[in-house]
Amino acid sequence: MGGESCLREVVRRIAQIEAGGGYDRKLVKSIQVSLLQTHLPKMENAGIIEYDEASGSLRLLELPSDIKYHLEVVERRDVPWGTYYLILSLFGFTISLIVADLFSVLLMSAFVIASVVHSFQTRCIPSLFQWHRGAESK
Repeated sequence: MGGESCLREVVRRIAQIEAGGGYDRKLVKSIQVSLLQTHLPKMENAGIIEYDEASGSLRLLELPSDIKYHLEVVERRDVPWGTYYLILSLFGFTISLIVADLFSVLLMSAFVIASVVHSFQTRCIPSLFQWHRGAESK
């Protein structure tokens, strides 16, 4: 595959994404430790990367063919499935309030809570706002 970078650059880019473009020294250190102790060894054992500790260089060897099953790949103008899940659960909750059926309200409340938690964990809610802002600027 041939992609190559130094650990410092990878950490910097991840930190930029996590911090929304800013710089946070604690975050950078946390990401570096996490990569060194957990993620790099796992990816190296899986044959995805090659890491040279002496030079701090990373080389991408091969991506698994089923990578899309492990990651939610969202194209530039697409909305993550978690966002659809959140919108549908809010719609269902609204309908259950209109129908005024207690069981439906309780069931849909559980779906709304689960979808909000999931959306924050996968950052679907912030990406929804970024997607919306991108649509306005075009």
